[in-house]
Amino acid sequence: MHTFSFNGESRDYLVIGRGWSLPAWAPIERESTNLRGRAGAVQTAFKTGVRRFSLPITIRSKNDVDKQRFVEDMSSWLIHEKAKEMQFTKYPNRTLIAAIEGSPDFEQMHAFGEGVLNIVCFDPWLYGPEKMNVFKDDFIQLYNEGKVPTPPKFKATVLDDITSVQIFNDDAYFQLGNAVEVDTTVTPKEERLLNDALGSLVGWGSTGMEVDGGVIAGQMETNGYSVGAQSYGTGTSWHGPAIKKSVPQAPLEDFKIRVKLVHKNPNISARGRMEIYLLDEQNQDFGKFAMKRTGGGGYGNAVEARAGGGTSYRYFANFAGAKGIEWRDFDGVLELSRIGGIWEIYVAKIDPITKAHTARWRESYPDTALKYANGLAQVQLHIAQSGTTEPTLMRFGGIEVFRINPETLEETNVIASANDEIEVDFRTKEVLLNGQPRPDLFAFGSDYFKIPEGTSSFALAPEGKFEASIRFREAFR
Repeated sequence: MHTFSFNGESRDYLVIGRGWSLPAWAPIERESTNLRGRAGAVQTAFKTGVRRFSLPITIRSKNDVDKQRFVEDMSSWLIHEKAKEMQFTKYPNRTLIAAIEGSPDFEQMHAFGEGVLNIVCFDPWLYGPEKMNVFKDDFIQLYNEGKVPTPPKFKATVLDDITSVQIFNDDAYFQLGNAVEVDTTVTPKEERLLNDALGSLVGWGSTGMEVDGGVIAGQMETNGYSVGAQSYGTGTSWHGPAIKKSVPQAPLEDFKIRVKLVHKNPNISARGRMEIYLLDEQNQDFGKFAMKRTGGGGYGNAVEARAGGGTSYRYFANFAGAKGIEWRDFDGVLELSRIGGIWEIYVAKIDPITKAHTARWRESYPDTALKYANGLAQVQLHIAQSGTTEPTLMRFGGIEVFRINPETLEETNVIASANDEIEVDFRTKEVLLNGQPRPDLFAFGSDYFKIPEGTSSFALAPEGKFEASIRFREAFR
């Protein structure tokens, strides 16, 4: 009996009905027009339509009660807003980009249930296994054995400051950013002034600090690659250690602070907060962003951000995600920026294998009156426990501080620097810089091209600035 997988998952209780076969190819559609005085018609268009088919399935279970549980599991597995990858054991090394539509009607029988899934593929092609080719001396040659052009995925590690990325040949051209012309002043849009992996506490102070709604107590410690609380001290409300560090070349008017952190919840009763405070040259707090679990709901964490401090402030983010569990067992990044008076908070989990950002969310606040315009001079990290409640598992994994430089008409900004990662999916038209979506980098007039059938070659510019590769899947009718 054959089975299938959907979105990388399969179910051992489900098999495909006997005798089923995938339609030989996606539907071919032709348009024509009649010409006066001429027999027949003239073809005006040829295209491949949406692939739709029915998939007979059988659920094997011990009784009807189990069957209902299986049906509920199937709905959470198969129903998604966007299409997902689908594979069949009957057709190895072939993948469809598919979605489920309609509703299956299962017969209620004692030993098994039979039904039909309605499958729709707006992308009608069958795809083979992914191939990867590496650029050598900024040049790459590809061989597509598929029967139709296919969209690639581009990935590059940047070796030096760049203002653009260009991938091209005689028939295709793709660009991010702006190419530098003669006599153009190049300015880095972001300058990293602080990059601390928190493998040591050297340079961090532990005195002269305050925290919201609690006391500073206990001590921080490092395990060589992250910082956490060695002890939390005691207190009836929030209590825990704090450390602070000066930012080079301070004070900063426009800035971005990026913090990697882990905040995991061992059980539903655990509580904890991780806070990052912004301090000016007078040691005054003028902003904060945090991840916390303070109670209520399931195991999820909430993100908090405020502009200002003391008696004049504005909380512009206090959100636990649409479902309240998006940031449960969090291992990812928090960012706070202030650029031209606009404050913005960004949060995302980071996939440990692909490094892609997931469960992304951002919120902004325009401080049009510039009430909270203090210059950034120091950053403060704080981890806290609530009373005697069991604390969550909390570690800071690194902190970076960037100065944001303004762009003028006579200047071209650097879009990426050494060790930055650029990814482009030419099928979804998604551009990622260090895991974050950056659609603004796409250059008007260029195109998300496809890899043609047969042999093709592409060049990469500017020269000597990347370690790069192209991945693609051959497509078949």
